[in-house]
Amino acid sequence: MTTQARFDRKPRSVGGRLFGALTFAAVAFTGATAATSANAQNRVPCAAHSDLVEQLDGRFDEKPVARGLANNGTVMEVFSTRDGGSWTMVVTMPNGTSCVVAAGEGWTEVLPQIAGEFS
Repeated sequence: MTTQARFDRKPRSVGGRLFGALTFAAVAFTGATAATSANAQNRVPCAAHSDLVEQLDGRFDEKPVARGLANNGTVMEVFSTRDGGSWTMVVTMPNGTSCVVAAGEGWTEVLPQIAGEFS
């Protein structure tokens, strides 16, 4: 499959995308990493960061587009396809466990505004 062909595919609905992301994560990572008790109770799909990154790239062609360190020591990342057709938000705890917290369609990069400029 050519690079262009991967980006020309029609995106799924937001509900279908979220269900698909949560289903693949739950199935792919069952038993791979022990989630914290809070995550286990909420049934949030979690795995080792490297495994989750590999799955997002391999199954959805999503790559990191944004990353930030929270005050509590967690890292929040957004993964997206090159065309923004789909995205996944992941939080990584200090112990290296990463969890999918949201997924959707239509990721748009918003550049910081320079003081005095309005778009």
